[in-house]
Parts: sequence; structure tokens; C-alpha cells
Amino acid sequence: MDRNPLSGEATRYLQSGLGVYALDLAAFSLLNWLAPQHYVIWTVAGRVIGAAAGFALHNHYSFAGRKEYSAGQSAVRYAVLLALNVALSAMLLNAAVKWLGLDSRWVRPIIDILIIGLAFLGSKFWVFKQVRGLE
Repeated sequence: MDRNPLSGEATRYLQSGLGVYALDLAAFSLLNWLAPQHYVIWTVAGRVIGAAAGFALHNHYSFAGRKEYSAGQSAVRYAVLLALNVALSAMLLNAAVKWLGLDSRWVRPIIDILIIGLAFLGSKFWVFKQVRGLE
């Protein structure tokens, strides 16, 4: 078993996640450029757009192998995890802008680092959980 923390699933998650994140951030940036006063709505829209691609990539690439749950069960779990991540992201972004006076364009990527870490853990241990002994 490889003990490198950035090997295997983590590396694949980061690889596919970069594309998902780029899609998410591009959608947010374009929408935010068009109507910056709606930054919270646009962060939710970006997350949903990225998630559509993310489920397929993470299910078939990042966490490939036999899973404890069917694709349908994993999709429901992915949607729940996404909803939690979107809510946390939106709350943190709103607080940073409203209470701390930070610019949404600069603070969102910082918040995303936290969200991505939480999403990896939720994906690995809950959404795409591998059948024991086959990780």
C-alpha cells in the first residue's frame, strides 16, 4: 500500500477536481461579471454546474472500483454532500463579504480550499465508499 498522501484517490480527485473547479469558477466569474450584486446566487450556480461533471468524473475515475453503494445511491449521497458544501460555501462567502467587507472574487477561492478538502473526505468515506479490502 502506497503511503504517499497525494497518491491514488487523492491524486485522481485533485486531477479531475481541477477541471470541475475550473468549470465552476468560470461559470461564477462570468455570471458575477454580468451582475456582481448576485454573487451568492452565482456561487450556487457555479457549484451546480461543476457538480454535474464532478459526479461522473469522481464516480468513474477518482474513486474507481467496487463501491458499497449503487450509482443511484451514490448520486443521492453526492447531491446531499453538494447541498451541504454549497450551503457552507454560500454562508462563508456572504459572511466574508457582508461582515468583513472582502471582495467576493478574491475570497471565494480561499473558501473553496476548505470546501474541496471537506468534499474529498465526504466523497471518499461516504459517497464513493469502497468495498472493504478493495481500496
